[in-house]
Amino acid sequence: ITNKDGQTLKDWCHSQYRDTDEEFTRTQYFYRGEDELILKIQLQRMKDVRKQLQGGYFVIQDCTDEYTKIKKERYLATHDNLTGLFNKVFFCDKVQKYVKKKAPGDLLLICSDIKDFKMVNDFFGTAVGDHILINFAEMLKNKIDGVIVSGRLGNDLFAVLMHKENFDEQVFLRRSREAFSSCMNKSVAFPMINHLGVYEITDTTTPVSVMCDRARLAIASIKSDYNKRVAYYDNALRENIKREQELIADLGDALSEGQLKMYLQPQMSSDGTVLGAEALVRWHHPIKGQIMPSEFIPAFERNGLISEVDSYIWELACKLLRKWKDQGRDELYISVNISPRDFYFLNIYQIFTELIE
Repeated sequence: ITNKDGQTLKDWCHSQYRDTDEEFTRTQYFYRGEDELILKIQLQRMKDVRKQLQGGYFVIQDCTDEYTKIKKERYLATHDNLTGLFNKVFFCDKVQKYVKKKAPGDLLLICSDIKDFKMVNDFFGTAVGDHILINFAEMLKNKIDGVIVSGRLGNDLFAVLMHKENFDEQVFLRRSREAFSSCMNKSVAFPMINHLGVYEITDTTTPVSVMCDRARLAIASIKSDYNKRVAYYDNALRENIKREQELIADLGDALSEGQLKMYLQPQMSSDGTVLGAEALVRWHHPIKGQIMPSEFIPAFERNGLISEVDSYIWELACKLLRKWKDQGRDELYISVNISPRDFYFLNIYQIFTELIE
């Protein structure tokens, strides 16, 4: 048994007994071959009634298992068990301590989200999904220059803190693709896409959890855009998000108070005969005035609320068709829009059948 300097335990004890007058209790690291030993060593002195030193002895306790268990528990409390990166709580703590020492504007907090990752687990199994997450974590640790702190915030959401001057969008995205491609079967065409949300730390007192939320909001702004991979959180995005949240909050009143209006775009034959119409929606807000579909439809698409708007317009269309039929105009039709999102939340066939009945 030797320490890192090659000194045996016996020789170490002799030197401590010779050179130390006081009693002590110390924790020392020794090695038996490649195995590390953690020893709690206590020196006891023996004196006679006249306080004269008569000798002494060492009490040596092997604490390796105890310390290893504590070390493992501490690791599990601060790290993600699958990837070895910091977990969300410890990542936020490490970042907060680091940014407090730095001037604002020099650092970026970047969140990365793998698009439709749940489908990977569904199609290929969790073993493949875990392999992808592990590879991605290794990429963050070893293949991106300038990463200061990295962590896994949950599922397929990762975050890094890095200096602004080190961030290169194309390098980050290329390394991500390499991490993905090494895990996937080359015969299977499955697009692995990750989006980056970038938050520039302009106020070092902002809680890191809030920084992460803002980076994720940036990601949310491009989730439905297949041409964009990176989004930056800025004042314009903040205002857009605020506006979107206001529209979402107002939707309930808009439906109950009839603020959403159905407009008709006539559809005609080449000889000018009216065949029917296409139903369009306009929002007459009591305070904001007329809100165009280009503003509220994308917001509701992203949040799954488009189904409520579509269902409302479908019902208005059926009521108007009933009115036309009573007037003897049952040859007219109204075409309506169906969002792809509706198929996730609604039984389209059942709703249309009941409305028509």
